[in-house]
Formats: sequence, structure tokens, C-alpha cells
Amino acid sequence: MWVLKEPFFWFPVTRSVCPERLPKDPDLPGIDVFVCTADLEKEPTFGVMNTVISAMALDYPVEKLSVYLSDDGGASATLMVEENQNMDFIEDRRSIKEKYEAFKQRVQRKCRVEPENVAKRNAKNHPALIQVINANSIEDDVAISNPEHVEMPHLVYVAREKRLSHRHNFKAGAINVLLRVSSIMSNSPYILVLDCDMYCNDSTSARQAMCFYVDPRTPSSLGWVQYPQKFHNISETDIYDSQIRTIWTAPNHMFQVYWPGIDGLQGPIISGTNFYIRREALYGFDIHDGSVPKDMGGCFGSSNEFLKSLNQNDKSDAMKGREPSPALLKEAHFLASCTYEKGTKWGDKASAISTHLITQLYLVKNLEIMPFLDWIRLGPLQVGFRYDSVAEDVMTSIQLQNLGWRSFYLNPTRPQFLGTAPTDLNELLVQGTSIIPPLCFFYGIALYPKGIYEHYISGGSIRTWMNEQRVWMIKGASCAMVGALDCVMAKLGLKEASFIPTNKAGSEDKTKYYQMGKYDFRTSNMFLVPIVSMVSVNLACLVGGIIRVIIAHNWETSLAHAGLSFYAVVMSFPVIEGMFLRKDDGRVPLSTTIISSAIALVFLSIGYFIFLH
Repeated sequence: MWVLKEPFFWFPVTRSVCPERLPKDPDLPGIDVFVCTADLEKEPTFGVMNTVISAMALDYPVEKLSVYLSDDGGASATLMVEENQNMDFIEDRRSIKEKYEAFKQRVQRKCRVEPENVAKRNAKNHPALIQVINANSIEDDVAISNPEHVEMPHLVYVAREKRLSHRHNFKAGAINVLLRVSSIMSNSPYILVLDCDMYCNDSTSARQAMCFYVDPRTPSSLGWVQYPQKFHNISETDIYDSQIRTIWTAPNHMFQVYWPGIDGLQGPIISGTNFYIRREALYGFDIHDGSVPKDMGGCFGSSNEFLKSLNQNDKSDAMKGREPSPALLKEAHFLASCTYEKGTKWGDKASAISTHLITQLYLVKNLEIMPFLDWIRLGPLQVGFRYDSVAEDVMTSIQLQNLGWRSFYLNPTRPQFLGTAPTDLNELLVQGTSIIPPLCFFYGIALYPKGIYEHYISGGSIRTWMNEQRVWMIKGASCAMVGALDCVMAKLGLKEASFIPTNKAGSEDKTKYYQMGKYDFRTSNMFLVPIVSMVSVNLACLVGGIIRVIIAHNWETSLAHAGLSFYAVVMSFPVIEGMFLRKDDGRVPLSTTIISSAIALVFLSIGYFIFLH
């Protein structure tokens, strides 16, 4: 681990930008914003709309900005709210707060009005639904709430088709559908990807990212610009270590943490959200050798409109103020169908062939793609986000960097994006089974105690450092183990890979415990039993060891052992408190304590026979 970690300290990079030096607005490239949501119950519609509105409010030319919302759950409430939210905040800025509160109440009311629809909906079995929402097309509302005809960004709702007989490939599949649908509508050369709870906290993020892309001194190999993940609901004690300081935070001017450190190498990986990526990078462009599939239809699919878009760039201007044609919407539904990717290379690698053969193929079809061939040459091709892992961002990043793409890390003083961090133990551990272990393993970041100096220079305190150690010990004994077993079983074909969205809905009860600095142990025994068993073993070892030392008077040989057990018990004190001292609803259940104590007793008995007999 030490050897893998040291290169991150060799060449840390600090980046700053000057948005005022950008070209004039008409000369800026277009940006498509992808917002992804999957579960109406865990990802409340009001939070999703906050993110959509914040994306539409980016400080960027409105004719250059398009927003696409991927609703993987196919929830009717999300579509209804999105249809009506477009007009709510453009009449009078002085009354923005009142209008926002009214909007909030209306969203919550609409989500309550149709409980039957929510109950009947099937997130894994529904047809495709694509709707273009444009201010200019809502004539009645325009006269009332938009008398000045203020132009709004292009807004599209996308619910891809999902059937039980077809794999949907989680978030990677949703992003690839957005990639195809947007290509025949706006086809902007750059894409911002956001999780549904990660709203834009600073409207200048787009201009800051474009500073790198339009700068002629920037290498052409720049594939994406990554912003850090930061959260608006972190408590002072941060008992669940949600901020992950040693990865994201830039301490003073030293930048001796991981993401700034790897920026001095080839750049950070895609971190799931908050990144501006070049569209052509996701089409498989190898910056060294170039890439080309043997059969374009067999690689990208059979949509002629999509294949034509490969030669077109930035059609956002043409979409403004125009209703999409029925033929265009029909093609978009085809691109979002669950059968479109069958026999293609989406999420995989395509084969290669010479430019001459691919040119002949398209000349026969009378498609003008000659400029496209200028950057497509011989080599392997990866299309879209990878499908072979629930950590699609990590796998896609590795593949793109293998093709020669690099990335930049930008961490301005003001957080550009703010999300919702887990505020209870259950959601923290569920999230950790699929995200934290592979991320930390890939970058050589230890899953166990880190240096207090690193934590201090990252803006932490002694108390938050102790909480960080506790969380990593808890994760190591629970979600890291469960995630590893889940991965092994999936590879052996014993179960299918699964992805569970983090619950962003929260509750006042759980938030209360979090703000008080108390752990909420209302989680599955799958996670809780290993944690409590580990603590029980350490507690028994400490007590038994002290008694043995007092009786045998062998302080010299047992001091180090006692120190290690004491450290483990101190770091596990919140669990001990939940087992024996707390009486509230967030305590460790008595049944879990009994089961874990029995497991600990069996473990100690086995150790007794192994070491003493």
C-alpha cells in the first residue's frame, strides 16, 4: 500500500482558471447536462428538480445549454413535475423565495396525489418515454408567467425502455441512452454528468471547465475535467466520514492528497458525478492510433440519425424555439429501446478495420462522414460507459486512460456542486459495498487508519480524525467484506450484479441522531453482526488480557498487545455504547448483541484450542 500511495505525493498540481478570458458567448461550445435518477422513493422528486433547475441556471449561453433528465424508474410524478417547473422562477427575482416554497409544496403535493401510480410502477419493466419540454411550446403558461418570453435551456425527459428479459446495466446503461438521444437533438461536444442530488452550487462551473477545453495550450488528450464531491449536510463531527477529506480536499497550498496528486500524473478517474467530459472520448477515439469499427452499424447500432450525428457537431442552436418532429421523437424512442444495443458494442470494445474499408461502407450508404474519418483511424474502440461493473465510472476511466486520454482536477474555493451525504449507518454501508472498496483499492488508499497529519492538513480535527478511523474500521468489517463476497459470487455466476441507490430521502429521526453525533445502528444484521462481533472479541481480549497481566505480572510481553486492544476498543466505543448504554431507537438491537456475542465466544473458543492446546 505504501509503495502504491507514494507517487501521489511526487507531483501535486494546483489549477486555477480565468473565465473572463473566454471567447464571446456565440463562440463557446455547447454543453449537454445529464441528470440521472433511478428510484422515486429513495431519490425524492423535489431534490431531483432542484438539480435540474440549478443546471438550467448555469451561467452559460442559453442556446448552448441542454439538460437531459434520465428517469430510470419511469415515474409519472417526475415527468409531471418537470413539465410544470420550467416557468416557475423567471417572472420576478424579488419573489424567488416565495415562488420556491410554493414550488416545493406543489411538487410534494403531486407526489402524494398519485400513490397508486407510484405503487404500480415497475422500475424494471416499462416502455420508453421521451418528452421535449420547451418554454416556447407552452403558450398558456408563457402569457402568464413569462411575459417577456425569456428563453430557457433545452430540456428533455428520458425514461428508457426496461424489460425483465433484458439487462439494463444500471447507471452506465442510462448514460449511454442519454448519449444516443442527445446526439440526434443537441449533440453538444461536451457533457456534464450529475447525480440527481448533486445540485450546482456555483453557476460558473461550466465556464471554468471550458477554460481548459478552449485553451489552445491544453493538450488535445484532455478527456474530462473532474470537480470534487462535496456535501451540504455534513455535521460538525462528521461521524460517518462522508467528506472523505484525504481524497478530495486541498489543504492550504500543499495539495498533499490523492486527487490533486494524481492530477500531476495522468489525472483522476471519473468519480461518478461532477465532471465535464468530451463527447468524442466516449465514442472510442484513441488519441494515439485512432480507432474505427469494422461495421459502424454493428458497433454503434442501426440508427442512421445517430450515425449521421457522428459527423455533426453541436446542433443545440438548431433546436431552440422549435418543436421536435414526430420522426425525431420516434428515432429517439428507438435509441432508448432495450433492444437497440443488441449486437452492438455499447459498453464493450469493437473490432478494428482500415479507414479505406469503412469509407467504402459509408459511401455506399451515401452518408457524408469524411470529416469524421479524420479522427477515426485504426485501433480498438470502446463505446460509451462500460457495463462489466457497477462501478462504471472507475472501469470507464481506466479504459479511456489506456486509450491515451487524460483528465484535470479542479477544486475552486467555492464548491461548484453540493450533494446529500448519507446520514445513517445503513445507507453508508450500502453505498460502501459497491463504491468505496474498488475506489480505494485502485488508488492504493488504505481502508484502515490514515496518518493524523494527512487528516489535519486536509482541514480536519482530532475528533473528526477519530470518527474517520471508526468509520474505516466499521467499513472494513462490514461493507468491504460484503462487497468482496458479492463480487466473487457475481464472477462465479452464483448471483447477478446489483446496484442499490443511496437513499437521499432521509428522515428527521435519522438526521437528529446524525446532528447529535450519535450512530444510528438501524441497519441490516448482514452489516451489523460482523461489526458487533469484532467489537465483542476486542473487548473480551482487552478485559481478559488485563486480568491475565495482573495475575501473571508479565507487563513486558503483554504491553503491546494491550495497547492494540485498547486502541480498537476506544475506536469502537460508539458500538459499545449502542450495545450496553443507549436506550433509544438507534441502539444496537438486543438480538444482534446476543448473536454477535455467541459468534465472538465461538471465535475465542477456537482460538483457545488452537493456541493453548
